[in-house]
Amino acid sequence: MNDTTRVNPHRMAKSPGLLAGLMTLSLTLLPGLVPGAIALERLPAIARNTTGGESEIQISRDGENTYNLAVTLEASAEEIWSVIADYGSFSHFLPNIISSEILEIEGNRHVVEQVSEQQVLFLTIRSRIRTENLETENQRIDFRLLEGDLNQLEGSWIIETTEDEQTLRLTQTVAVAPPPGTPDRVFHTVFRQSLTDNLEAIRDEIQRRQLDSTPNPS
Repeated sequence: MNDTTRVNPHRMAKSPGLLAGLMTLSLTLLPGLVPGAIALERLPAIARNTTGGESEIQISRDGENTYNLAVTLEASAEEIWSVIADYGSFSHFLPNIISSEILEIEGNRHVVEQVSEQQVLFLTIRSRIRTENLETENQRIDFRLLEGDLNQLEGSWIIETTEDEQTLRLTQTVAVAPPPGTPDRVFHTVFRQSLTDNLEAIRDEIQRRQLDSTPNPS
């Protein structure tokens, strides 16, 4: 069986459904936009980079449409939360996000609208999405798509304790389904990479803020 997916540019130009499907690839940034969940339960520590480098991102796919990611961080729950719940600043540190705005706040419910721009094949695609985010402060955020070009987008982030008292584990679960007309293999290849890129960006932003908050020696 041939696993190669080929896209004919001439066919795509004549196929609005396929073009619309490819536009959803730009939404692959979204999972990083919707911060997450914290379940404080005891779990084994993830293998860490013993050379002093950056923590490794772990990603797996459960079934056809669900992804699970994790990274171990030397940070407090408050430090992690300050980044993943900073919806209005996502455009400053998440890849390809050009704007992110909080539209509604009601109790622990935040409605957020984001605009992303990404190069897909030979096209530059701009997309808008709106999500609902239900927060349990310093514990979890569950998110779902309210408006957008995907058939499904929902999940959560989780911060978990580890056996190492100096670290916490940030995890993300995302269930996604592209609309009809989208080449499934192409979509999931790009989506998977975007999930990793977003978690790396979140990790780096947490570390950057830690450095900024460290007093300079006198």
